[in-house]
Amino acid sequence: MSPLSQLRAAALQVFGEVRHVTYGKTLPQVRTTPIALSDTQLALVRDAARAVPVMQRDQFLQNVAARLADEPSDAAVMQAINSVFDRIPIFLA
Repeated sequence: MSPLSQLRAAALQVFGEVRHVTYGKTLPQVRTTPIALSDTQLALVRDAARAVPVMQRDQFLQNVAARLADEPSDAAVMQAINSVFDRIPIFLA
């Protein structure tokens, strides 16, 4: 199996799907409206993202944002973060 195939298989296990984007073709729909987060909520998301490997942070943040409404409560932010963390395998050293 090629390294690229291994990477795709690992991404499939972590995120459940792999999106292929090719330049010159229509891009997938992206949320265009901002999410109103308080300073506390933003700190929660930022601190949670620090625990995710750099190469997976973008996908992590996209998954958290996909689970939030336009003006979420603190509990909704924590639930979204925990929901995404439940899908990411954790490796202990």
